Amino acid sequence: MINGNVEPIRGFLRVFRESDVVNDGEQRSQRMGETDQELLFRIASGNQDAMMAFYDRYFGLVAGYCRKLINDRVEADEVIQDVFWQVWKSASLYDAGRAPVTAWLMTIARSRAIDRLRRLQNRAPTVEIEEAGVGLAAADNIEQAVIAR
Repeated sequence: MINGNVEPIRGFLRVFRESDVVNDGEQRSQRMGETDQELLFRIASGNQDAMMAFYDRYFGLVAGYCRKLINDRVEADEVIQDVFWQVWKSASLYDAGRAPVTAWLMTIARSRAIDRLRRLQNRAPTVEIEEAGVGLAAADNIEQAVIAR
């Protein structure tokens, strides 16, 4: 493990030093002479190496956007994982005639981030019985403990 940074993608596990991996991914995919569209074509056929090259190429962009939009690093990292998982599942749906790859990818990132923010806003606040100042033994049931709060 380099610098202790581990970035999981469902089914993939990337160990990296953030400053190097993006450049390494760019170099790897550029050495192979692959455009973004070619990578997506290979991803659509289930090629994990293409997925890792795509991930390396765009991790910084997606991570920066998601972490800025969502102030919770753990939640943002979950969104990043969801974004690349969606790329893996839906690469065959990309249409180069409609938008550049970066626009397609960032639309996915934006949608996943907004979904996560909405889910976080709609989370019902939880009340611990001990926090409410009423012990479980002192309350006949949980409903009374919440009312006593």
